[in-house]
Amino acid sequence: MPPGFVFLPFALYRTMQRLLLLCFLLYFLPPLQAQGIRMAAEDTLVQLKEVEIKASSFRRSDHGARLFTLDNSAIALLSSSSLAGRLDREAPLFIKSYGPGRLSPLALRGTGAAHTAVMWNGLALNSPMLGLYDFSLLPGFLLGEVSIQSGGNGPLAGSGAVGGAIFMEPVFDTVQGHHITLLGGGGSFGEMQTGAGYRYTNGKVTTQTRVYRQQAGNNFRFTGLNGEQMRQQHAFFHQMGLSHDTRLGNAAHHLDLHAWFLENYREIPPLMVSRHSEQMQEDASLRLAAKWGRRFRNAETHVRAGMVREHIRYTDPVAGIDDNSTAYTYQADAGIRISLSKQMRLEAEAGWTEARARVEQYPEGAQLRQQTLTLKAGWEERRWNSYVALREGFFTGEALPFLPTARSGRRGAQPAGADARAAA
Repeated sequence: MPPGFVFLPFALYRTMQRLLLLCFLLYFLPPLQAQGIRMAAEDTLVQLKEVEIKASSFRRSDHGARLFTLDNSAIALLSSSSLAGRLDREAPLFIKSYGPGRLSPLALRGTGAAHTAVMWNGLALNSPMLGLYDFSLLPGFLLGEVSIQSGGNGPLAGSGAVGGAIFMEPVFDTVQGHHITLLGGGGSFGEMQTGAGYRYTNGKVTTQTRVYRQQAGNNFRFTGLNGEQMRQQHAFFHQMGLSHDTRLGNAAHHLDLHAWFLENYREIPPLMVSRHSEQMQEDASLRLAAKWGRRFRNAETHVRAGMVREHIRYTDPVAGIDDNSTAYTYQADAGIRISLSKQMRLEAEAGWTEARARVEQYPEGAQLRQQTLTLKAGWEERRWNSYVALREGFFTGEALPFLPTARSGRRGAQPAGADARAAA
């Protein structure tokens, strides 16, 4: 019998004992450790709120158009009291601002203030009496998403959009429950702003309401024509507004209702060559809009309608002037977008606009009507994009110049193309 043969069963027994112990530890130790980790983490476990990320293949700008979206965070809303201040801080454009509540026109791509269309939920806010809009009258707290579009297809947004277009739309949050927002701020020369907002979402209905108030004395010091130190007089500004948005349904099938009321009062300061002024201006506007939208697998359609009422009162007791001007604008449009393939999509939109204005010096008033039809075809590949658009319109019964646009270019490069533009 070879040496060590007698001790072989005992050594095998010890080996099997160790294997069984190892299997026991591998089987029972992980659940015990996981249970201990779970019990230790129960006291410090933080449940994060649900975040829903959505993307639509239709929500993108055409090639050749530059789309810039402002920061929609709470810090950005607090940094500036009006849209003019936010555009001046964040957007690559030029704002002529003369202080809180003062006139703030916009210049985009070297064009004038009347060459930029201002769109609120698809409705044009450009005054039919002036053709432009004062951005100091738009409180940033009442706005949702703000986008600036410039490029070769700017005129396709409508008449008066040769320089580009600014789109303002509400943001419907999908986090369910009740939410309250409070705003408070102040600054030099009597500036003060307050606001409050409420939002409720239950998955089927989303409603949000915001109120805002701002005032400023604007009694700052400046240097006169002869080098003397002077303080601004008669430059008080007061503004209050309310906005409401309701969505019935979801992003795929919804009915949106929007309302916005804004009232402004401002004193017009004297010129530097004069020392006294009693001129005042009051602006009041009411905007209502409704939109029905439906999204399918390869198509999207919408029908939209709304109205805008503007009232301006200008008084100058010294000259005995008390003028009132009122303008009504009614708008409606319908459109459809179809994706024929991953590369090709077609769009069609028809719009109707009617504006009426009345000034005391012209009792008969003025009225205009405009109908437009836009057709667009786009081809998008991985490295190359192209589109062709056609726009025809009728202004008070007369045909507007035919507006074709064609553009093609490579992604990330300056596109090359040909444009034919006209503006009414």
